[in-house]
Amino acid sequence: MANGDNHKRRSFSIIIAAYNEEKWLGQCLESLLKQNYQGRFEIVVVDNASTDNTSAIASQYPVRALFEPRPGAAQASNLGAAAAQGEILVFTDADAILPADWLTKINNNFNIHPEAAAVGGGYLFYDGNKPVNFLVKRVIISFYAKFLFSRQPALPSVNLAVTKKAFQKVNGFNPKALWGEDIEICRRLAKQGQLVFDRELLVSTSFRRYRGGYVNPLLRSAHIAKEFLVQLIRYYRARRSAAKLPAQKPIR
Repeated sequence: MANGDNHKRRSFSIIIAAYNEEKWLGQCLESLLKQNYQGRFEIVVVDNASTDNTSAIASQYPVRALFEPRPGAAQASNLGAAAAQGEILVFTDADAILPADWLTKINNNFNIHPEAAAVGGGYLFYDGNKPVNFLVKRVIISFYAKFLFSRQPALPSVNLAVTKKAFQKVNGFNPKALWGEDIEICRRLAKQGQLVFDRELLVSTSFRRYRGGYVNPLLRSAHIAKEFLVQLIRYYRARRSAAKLPAQKPIR
C-alpha cells in the first residue's frame, strides 16, 4: 500500500470514454465529485457516438463534455487526453465507482515513484457477490501482483494513471487496438518509465461483463469461469504479440 509523502500535489485530468452509458455514468461522476484529494483535478467525459442519453447525463455535472464520432474507446480516450489540462491523465470506465481517496492514493504513488510513467491497480465488483470479490482480491489480484506483473506488466484502463509526458511520447492509445488498448499502450509506456501496480489501489466496476445474463447459478458460475479464462488468454496474446485482437461484443 502506498504511504508516500504528500508534499507534491499533481494536477489530474480524469478521462471517461462513454458509449451508451446513461444507466451508469451518473453514479460514476457522483463518486468522482466526492474525491478527498486536495490538489486540482478536472473530469473529462467523452461521448463516443452514443445513441442514448449519455451526453445529457454528463451535462448535469460540472465536467468537460466532448464528443467523438469515431467508434472505439482508444479514439475517445485520445480525444479526452488531447483536451486535458492536468499533468497526470487518469482513465476509468463510465460504469466504475471510485473510492473517495482514489486520486490521493495515485498521487502518493507518484510521490513514492517520481520517475514512474504510469500507476494503476485492480478492480472489484459492486454488483458481484462476496465469493467472487474474495476470489478476485485475495487470489487473482495477489497472484497477478506477485508473479505476473513483473513478467508481463499491464494496468487496466478502469484504474490507470499516466503522466501526460509519457502518454504523448508514445502517441496515446492505438486506435487500431479493438480490444486490450490498455495492455497495448503499457507495452510502449514501459519504455518511458516504471509501471507501478498498487494492489491496494482498488476501484469498483460492474460485473455485467462477466455475468452473461444467466439466472441459473450453475450456468452463471460456468459463464464467469469461462469469461475469466478468455480474458486471461487474450491478455497473454495481447502482451506477447503485436496482433490486434478483435473487439468483444458490447455489454449492456
